Amino acid sequence: MRAAIAAALCVFILADLGCVSPRYVIQPPAQNTDVEQARMAALVAPYPAEFRISQRIILSINGKEYDFIGYLAAKRDGGYRAMAFGDMGGRVFDFAEQDGKREILSKPAGMPSGPLLDGVMGDVRHLFMVKPEGSYVASRREGGLSLILKGRNGVSEFVFADDGFLASSLEVENGTPVREAVYSGYRVFRGWEKPLPSRIVVNNRCYGYQLRIDLLKIDVTPGDARLLPSPDKDQ
Repeated sequence: MRAAIAAALCVFILADLGCVSPRYVIQPPAQNTDVEQARMAALVAPYPAEFRISQRIILSINGKEYDFIGYLAAKRDGGYRAMAFGDMGGRVFDFAEQDGKREILSKPAGMPSGPLLDGVMGDVRHLFMVKPEGSYVASRREGGLSLILKGRNGVSEFVFADDGFLASSLEVENGTPVREAVYSGYRVFRGWEKPLPSRIVVNNRCYGYQLRIDLLKIDVTPGDARLLPSPDKDQ
């Protein structure tokens, strides 16, 4: 399976897809939205300051699907470590980020680092490590409001549904969208009192893959983000 995944991803790297998307125009701040800004900021960062989650992840690329069980341990003000195990229980991916430095600890032999370092690891930070400080509320051209969060190389835009929950998000680098996500199935999981999306679908525009992430379990467990639960505990 490791070799098959590496081959599938290499097809996209060799094709040199790049981030081909329409240019994104940053919307200016809306007026008198302090209350909305506080509400939205809380909703884009619904996870505890330290947490561990287990997930089912389906990677879709090149017309094929690959099924994983994933584990993520994260600290909002620190870093994270993530692992993915294949259907036979073997570890396929293992990577970590600490103090802004990203490191691949394990990957399929022959697979380029870009899809993990710039692709999947960027996806993880966008989905689970949001820091809404410095954000502002903008009026959308399509109507309604969204939360804009400025980053080093661009912005992220978070769009909300009529029920108030986060519905979708888009991350833009140097004026070009690089990833977009859709959030659904909000519910309260045992161990954390805030509703969380039970499903997230993220499309990475630069590397041409899709991740469908189903949340299975969350643990609010202080500790070193480098440590993860044994894979047989949640299977």
